[in-house]
Amino acid sequence: MSNLGLVLGALLVVLIWYLWKGLKYLTWRPYVITEAFRKQGVRGPAYRFWSGSLGEIRSISKAAMEKTLDMKSHDISTRVQPFYRKWTSEYAGEPFLFWFGPEPRICVSHPELIKQVLANKFGFYPKIDPPPNVTSLLGKGLVLVEGTEWVRHRRVVGPAFHMDKLKV
Repeated sequence: MSNLGLVLGALLVVLIWYLWKGLKYLTWRPYVITEAFRKQGVRGPAYRFWSGSLGEIRSISKAAMEKTLDMKSHDISTRVQPFYRKWTSEYAGEPFLFWFGPEPRICVSHPELIKQVLANKFGFYPKIDPPPNVTSLLGKGLVLVEGTEWVRHRRVVGPAFHMDKLKV
């Protein structure tokens, strides 16, 4: 009987440990990240437990789908990413932080900041791992790879975008 109690006690400790790590990941980490960005002047929609900003994204997208598009307009951003459009105007074009579940995302709309992120000379801005369905759709192309694989893809594609070929 004492062996059973020992095993159950060990399982309880392991369960409590994983519960603690999960709660820390879903509550404390978002709070710390949000506060760190607030101190730098980056605001955004509030974090919701477990879902982040996904509930708000869903409601904004649903409202956008109910509206009809103007046939004369080619502006599809109100339909494709209405939450981005809304939050960009709400936060006056400044970078803003939103939550994709428990994962933070920073949206940047200022051209100079976009250039800095796309240049990524020091590796500060890693690419996120795409969902498997995106990888199967796009493959491992220039957009999704990093490091030496990206350099190899870039060398292959680069000559196609030389000025002489673009003029033709």
